[in-house]
Amino acid sequence: MTFEAALVAELSAVPELQGKIFPLSANGAPAPYMVYVSSEGLPSKGLDGYSNGKDVAATLNIMCATYSELKKITANVLAILHTFEKRQLGESGPFIQELTHQGPVEMYEPLPKLNRCVIELRAFF
Repeated sequence: MTFEAALVAELSAVPELQGKIFPLSANGAPAPYMVYVSSEGLPSKGLDGYSNGKDVAATLNIMCATYSELKKITANVLAILHTFEKRQLGESGPFIQELTHQGPVEMYEPLPKLNRCVIELRAFF
């Protein structure tokens, strides 16, 4: 299981986001939903060359119709993210050695008329 698949599996435990977590774009899905951006990551490198470990950056965008809903879902997402360290994600995902995150940064998006919370994170596995 890839990091992205494991991330989606773990964050699907938030009832409001179940089936509403999308890569890159939500394609018109009704709020609340979450869009994430991630990559393959950078391989870890030590004195003896590259290893199987990776450093992956990801950005989570939580979108909600109301600010109170945004606060609730953000708190639930952060609580799950904080459990990632020192365990395997999902059924067969990577074992996370360290997870750090920025923010969360909240804003209002006038065009879709939605509240947004952006969480930038880095996972080392």
